[in-house]
Amino acid sequence: MLGAATLVLPLRQPLPAAKAAAAVDVLSGCRFIPGLAGRDRRGPAVEYPLFGADFRARGATSRQSVEILRAA
Repeated sequence: MLGAATLVLPLRQPLPAAKAAAAVDVLSGCRFIPGLAGRDRRGPAVEYPLFGADFRARGATSRQSVEILRAA
């Protein structure tokens, strides 16, 4: 299996993330296991404002992005 470091899903666009994951999966012979998370560290969420994302909406954003990833 080929695992990935955690992708902080609410900070990424889901379709480009799905495309990249699909490419890695094909290149690895369908052995790719993506890691997904709502944030990348404990403490203040400094990365969300830098990406223009709403920290409080990370759960809903993550769920919506997972749906898009699965559909893609």
